[in-house]
Amino acid sequence: MKKCLRKTRSICLFLAIILFSMSAVSSGATSRRSIEEVMELQQPALDAFDDLCRTFEHDSYGNVIYPDDFAGEYVDTEKDFALVIRVTDLSSETVQSYLSRIPDAEHVRFELGVFSINELLFWRDNLREFMEEKGFPVVLSGIDHRKGELVVQLNEEQKEAFLQAEAYRELSKILEENNLPVTIQFGPQAERTATTLKGGYAITNSSYTVNGSHPSLTIGFGGSFSISGNTYSNCILTCGHDSYLTHFFTFFDGETTSTIGQVIFSRYSSSPSYFTEGDFSVINLNNNFTKSNKVLGANAAQVSISAYYSSSPSSGTYYKYGATTGFSSGSVYLSDVQMGTGGTNTTYVNHLIALTIQPGELSTGDSGGPVYTSINNSSNKKAMGIITAKGNPIGCDNEYLLVTPVWQPIAAGFTPATT
Repeated sequence: MKKCLRKTRSICLFLAIILFSMSAVSSGATSRRSIEEVMELQQPALDAFDDLCRTFEHDSYGNVIYPDDFAGEYVDTEKDFALVIRVTDLSSETVQSYLSRIPDAEHVRFELGVFSINELLFWRDNLREFMEEKGFPVVLSGIDHRKGELVVQLNEEQKEAFLQAEAYRELSKILEENNLPVTIQFGPQAERTATTLKGGYAITNSSYTVNGSHPSLTIGFGGSFSISGNTYSNCILTCGHDSYLTHFFTFFDGETTSTIGQVIFSRYSSSPSYFTEGDFSVINLNNNFTKSNKVLGANAAQVSISAYYSSSPSSGTYYKYGATTGFSSGSVYLSDVQMGTGGTNTTYVNHLIALTIQPGELSTGDSGGPVYTSINNSSNKKAMGIITAKGNPIGCDNEYLLVTPVWQPIAAGFTPATT
């Protein structure tokens, strides 16, 4: 990448101070054609650029490393939907070097660009550092490949201060001396919003497979976890089976599947004749997700956990929410339940609670879901435990909902969120 810039270029200073707008700008061609038609017409140009990029070098993250004479590209939707490649040198040698990389160059033409993309990237980084030093950090910045210009956005709350500051005059001088095509915008601080995870949401173990598929579980409660002197403040509680240390979990929000975090504690084992107290695991969330004290209730409406049991209740009626079967209720039938997992390597899970439920109110994927009760008939709820398994006694009208009481993960270091 070239580090020194040619200052003799005949390009006027393009320092535009404008208010940032979130509205989209549509091209005339797009407005006259359907989206499907535009997509069809642009495809040859996009294919040509894809072929070109395949010949460029890439860094370890898969990003393209542009040649030093590459000044940008765009699809000309106003004219002929050709791929327009912008280069700093329109000599036949340069043009031919690009055409030779594209198997089908019928929809390609070239245009002169003043600054290469690498030069603009160099100045993007330098201007960001300059603005940070002056106390006006850049909100975002990017390169307009069609226009060959650098766009820098500053915080709109600092606009008046910036325009009156010496930093503005210094920046103007830098841009003028280097003939830099830069547009300065003002807008709100970019937000990195975290998805709030609630009890009842479905999550998937991406590190483990059962019969060729990844197990799906249900989130129980949000909270924090302390172990060996370390406290993890952003965690969720779910069931332990199929959840082992270092396993990663994902969450699907209706559009995108994202990794939410990693298991940092799990109480479950398949060792022969192994006894365990409860069946649960704790997942430490990454920065894109956050815990909450919310769980899902009737009609998937959220309610709040404001308290939790510190000992195992032996009676009462409780709600549950499973990602598969949703919302229902049951009453305590058995306490101090010991559940055997069966098979050669049986694990016995001790001190569970059995609730009676109607057939069909529990299914695969519900494990880990919240079990709770109301407080004073309000939206505030008290956590009782999480779904562990279903019992299906022969000859009985009801089924069993086996629950790991919340005091077991609490004893291990988990604290449910109550605000």
